Amino acid sequence: MVPTNDDNYDIDGTWKDIKSLGENGLDPNNEDHRSAKYLHDNLSQADKDRVAVDETDDGDDLPRDSGLISVWKASRLSQAELDKLEQIVDNRKLNEHFMELLNEERIRKGLTPATIAADDSELTRVANIRANEMADYGSLRYQGKKEGKHKRPDGSRWSTAYDPDFYKQTNAMTENAAEATDVWDIVSLTNEKALAHNFYTVWKHSPGHYAAMMMGDGYSPADKNVQFRVALGFANHSLTSDNPTNVVAMMEIASMMD
Repeated sequence: MVPTNDDNYDIDGTWKDIKSLGENGLDPNNEDHRSAKYLHDNLSQADKDRVAVDETDDGDDLPRDSGLISVWKASRLSQAELDKLEQIVDNRKLNEHFMELLNEERIRKGLTPATIAADDSELTRVANIRANEMADYGSLRYQGKKEGKHKRPDGSRWSTAYDPDFYKQTNAMTENAAEATDVWDIVSLTNEKALAHNFYTVWKHSPGHYAAMMMGDGYSPADKNVQFRVALGFANHSLTSDNPTNVVAMMEIASMMD
């Protein structure tokens, strides 16, 4: 019998699958074989969070269910399979979770709320380019070194990804970058809520990244029409870690002119 909801979904390892990433989330050759898409769409948030790569609000790692991680582990996935996992992630949902966290803090500081940039916006286009080009490169930094931060794989500045005319439409703009080479699994890689919280928390505890998210704090012209977009890039290699699965997050943020 194929389980249809969380009430009859067995999470003990019976219905798990790493390789079968079919569009419909089912392996037609085995009704007890579930794909990453099926798990993404049918697991409860509470069950997803049992393996979530995430931090507490204080920046401490949350405990994870090592048994489930071993069942769902993504360490042997090819780049093509990781690309499929990346497509399962609902980027709009990821950004909605991120916006909730971001605006709670912006409002607490007396700043105007930020909004998610439109799907066809320049911010969204560049966020996707930057996340994927650096994931493919193997590090969020050029040559994997500190001095290579916010550079592109060819060594040029991050801002060269933008159309030059875009600058004329902004009061201020910047970028946040982060990467996580944790022991990933196919559920944590597609858990939008935990991914949003993890990268928000990482940036919140870094003064420079925090300042970027609080755009307009100390410079009032930039505290209006603040838009952002977060994008993720997945790769099965890293320049700086022995863990084979690397997730790069990029946030492009700008204060747009009226």
